[in-house]
Amino acid sequence: MPSSSSPLSGKESMYVDVSGLQPADIIVTRNEQAQSKVIRAGSCSTYSHAILVLENGKCIEATGEGTQAKSLNIALFKATYGALYRHKTIDANYAAWICHYAEQQQGKPYDYGGALRAGVSTGCKSIRQTLGGVIIQLIDETAKKGNHDNSFFCSELIVRAFEQGGLPIIRARAQMATPEAIAKSSALNYIKDVVTS
Repeated sequence: MPSSSSPLSGKESMYVDVSGLQPADIIVTRNEQAQSKVIRAGSCSTYSHAILVLENGKCIEATGEGTQAKSLNIALFKATYGALYRHKTIDANYAAWICHYAEQQQGKPYDYGGALRAGVSTGCKSIRQTLGGVIIQLIDETAKKGNHDNSFFCSELIVRAFEQGGLPIIRARAQMATPEAIAKSSALNYIKDVVTS
């Protein structure tokens, strides 16, 4: 695990502070790559990605490579900003269950359709109220036939893990979650910035 306020390899101007992290903490991030910019623009969001903290410098995230546990350093490598959130009432037992559920989802594919749907349905009003926005939502629901646990996008994985752990963090269903919705959740406390320039 990196020390507090150490430079990330290859990004000398970016600093990461992962001191004091606990299992089931959530980090929401953004970066300056095109994909992050498109996600933020399409969902009218500050953030484009969400990561669930595990133990011993590990995390789990859903990316284009699927749902994988990995080093937190690797997950944060591209981030230009990251903020840490923690559930207000979580204890070690809840955290263990949430992390266990998320780890059991490893190997499941990335949910591209769900990510697009979540961004359209919860993001910019101008997009979600278009015919295209409605069609995206209908296609995604029809394709999944109500079963949204066969694949995950980043914030869906985290919100679903908290639902399964008995500590829901947003009012909407997990398949409607965005990193922005996680950051704005009244069930969570902002703890600190973990990636800054």
